[in-house]
Amino acid sequence: MYFMNKFTKIMIVAAIVAAPVMIMAQTNTSVPSQSSVTSVQDIFDIINNIVGYIKVLFYIAAGLFFIYAAYLYLTAAGNPEQVKKASNQLIFAVVAVVVALLSNTIVNIIQDVVK
Repeated sequence: MYFMNKFTKIMIVAAIVAAPVMIMAQTNTSVPSQSSVTSVQDIFDIINNIVGYIKVLFYIAAGLFFIYAAYLYLTAAGNPEQVKKASNQLIFAVVAVVVALLSNTIVNIIQDVVK
């Protein structure tokens, strides 16, 4: 019984972790026709693509932090140390979401300064 319970938990966590990856699998299927960088705008486009991928990683990390924090809260059973650890995980999740949300703004500010 314990093995099945543990196996079920592992499968649920694996499905939750894999879901964002599967959803984001087809975000950008176009391949640029040029093989070289010919202008500053091309560099900005490359940077925007990289930031987009990193932003997805931050959202995935935030989701994992939220799930782990919820697990810690549910299994804390009044243990203040584990509740504190769960609170820290929530803070990390919020920071990851804020960084992901601000990433395009930061890139746009840098692009405006460079232009």
